[in-house]
Amino acid sequence: MKHLKLAIVACAFAVLPGCVKLTLAWADLTARGEEAAPAALGAFNGTGSITNINDWESVRAPMLREALQEFVYGHFPDDHSLNVLSRKVLDEAAFDGAGHLVEYQLQADLTFGGVQRQTDAFYMDVITPVGVEDAPIILIQTFCPRWKTIPHPAIHRPEGARGCDGGGIGSAIMTYVFGRYIAMPPIEMILERGYGVATIFPSEFAPDRREAGLAILAEMSAGMAPDQQRWGAIAAWSWGFSLMIDALEQDKELRGRKYITWGHSRYGKSALLAAAFDDRVDGVISHQSGTGGASLNRGKKGESVQVITQSYPHWFAKR
Repeated sequence: MKHLKLAIVACAFAVLPGCVKLTLAWADLTARGEEAAPAALGAFNGTGSITNINDWESVRAPMLREALQEFVYGHFPDDHSLNVLSRKVLDEAAFDGAGHLVEYQLQADLTFGGVQRQTDAFYMDVITPVGVEDAPIILIQTFCPRWKTIPHPAIHRPEGARGCDGGGIGSAIMTYVFGRYIAMPPIEMILERGYGVATIFPSEFAPDRREAGLAILAEMSAGMAPDQQRWGAIAAWSWGFSLMIDALEQDKELRGRKYITWGHSRYGKSALLAAAFDDRVDGVISHQSGTGGASLNRGKKGESVQVITQSYPHWFAKR
């Protein structure tokens, strides 16, 4: 039976369209001299060591953000605004009275190089614990659409909508390998602990597809001339976290909360990136974010930058 399970897991990674290479990798923290890991607060572009929070916020962090945009994820919009098209209370006593469920329809305007574009309308669903004042809100992006992330029959489903990315057997295998909480978080437990949940399905405005994703991302950033630094899907999904906060801040019942970004794998990358660029993010739950996320790149085994950018060309800037 043990060997059978191992065989099933091995086959799972061979057929799952949404997964990248699974490896066992580690960092040698005993290295010294020229091969030592760079100091997190060491010199960067000749700025010298950073010794206090003011220097970090005014000198180091802006340089790192610019480097992340220039060399990894592409540039964020120069400006944007969010329109809340509708707000609808779906259930005041969802999950056996534990949560207050609200649904928003949103649409964003964004500007690159003076050229304004508009996203398609998309939805955000928010559930907050009944009787808990100012509950922090966990912002979730997953492989599954909103009605899977927060399983409630009242949540809006577009006609002909798909299930989880890679649906069918791919979705079943993903759940078997990683566990059901990868795409379907423990809503009841989260509410019981005094946290709320807000979720969008990022593919509603930036599809996780090579050709379709690249085309829509290019259209949204039409005003930006340098093609090599145009944003990829990871940056767009990260921007989606900020749009979620924008929407919550427009709601007088929810504004001013603590916000935590949550994601697995590619959405673990976007959760981290959102916190790097949006000071309103108070915490991050990033699970197995891998290459282009929290994984070290220098000298590590497993998936390389070349491999991930060839497999997912729409995730990053071309450069």
